[in-house]
Amino acid sequence: RKTGQTDPSRPLLARSGAGDLKIETAIDIQAPPATVWAHLSDLESYPDWNPFTVRVKGTLAMGEALNLKVELGGKTFWRTHVVSRLSPEEALCWTIQSDQEWFIRGERCQFLEAIEGGCRYRNIESVHGMIAPTTPTGTRSV
Repeated sequence: RKTGQTDPSRPLLARSGAGDLKIETAIDIQAPPATVWAHLSDLESYPDWNPFTVRVKGTLAMGEALNLKVELGGKTFWRTHVVSRLSPEEALCWTIQSDQEWFIRGERCQFLEAIEGGCRYRNIESVHGMIAPTTPTGTRSV
């Protein structure tokens, strides 16, 4: 839990600068990291548990491109990401790829931490660039 945040399942939304957006969420899950990792690493099952990512194409391996079909803010679009960290049962990160980094760049990291009775899932998404202030989040500020 973050200091001052009473409910780890509620998103923490911060806009730290004119071109920055950072979203952090956390939830405790009553399952071991291996079980949760099996779902995180099964790209075909993302639509089953992630309402924003309705399809993923690609291979989950370091440096590999993943194409995500995203539904956010009433719009549907494809985004290309590159796997930037892959530590089974611990972390999965990917970067937002763009030919115009001044326009958009970022990274999403999903972390698993073993805790008593299961694991804590943490999601941290950082978006930078000109479009960051207008990026729909699907969350509310807390």
